[in-house]
Amino acid sequence: DAARTLVRLFTEVGEQYLPAILAQQPAWAVQLADGVLRGCAYSEPAIAEMTFNFWYMLAEELAGSGRALPFEQRAEVCARFGPVFLSLLRAFRTLAEFPAHSESMQDDERDEQRRFRYALGDAITDVCKVLSSVRCIEECFGALQERLPALAADANGAWRSIEVCVFCARQMISSNEPSFLEAAVVRQLLALP
Repeated sequence: DAARTLVRLFTEVGEQYLPAILAQQPAWAVQLADGVLRGCAYSEPAIAEMTFNFWYMLAEELAGSGRALPFEQRAEVCARFGPVFLSLLRAFRTLAEFPAHSESMQDDERDEQRRFRYALGDAITDVCKVLSSVRCIEECFGALQERLPALAADANGAWRSIEVCVFCARQMISSNEPSFLEAAVVRQLLALP
């Protein structure tokens, strides 16, 4: 309950005051985002999901249709948030991984997992707005390369860590960024055995 309360507090403060903080003190917004990020690192999906609207709002302000920042400042402020969004992407990848007991889940648990992953997929798309699909897929490809040897050694035990990379990559590809198809990482993905 304490974790839920703290995450809700940081998230609601962020949602309410984000435009004002970004306009006045962008460095404070980075600290606020880092606090909300800690909620995403929490292992309970329901707690992490409370933060998704904050990330949507922040992504819109930085790289979408938000109005808190003048267009000329967006690239600079967006760069400040890069490390936070990269950490967020890693936290999302961890959250998206099927639990070890996924084969024995009841139907309602499986439905909830599916619903959560759809919501998480939308949040991954928000990360792509800020970092770019290419940067996100490069991160995902790196994680995939690290995990492939474990799959070769034990296909039954390591499939979840591979599947989550594929799930995340699918979300990143669907963000419709035109430069994605020309990225070197796409050729590397296609060359995987």
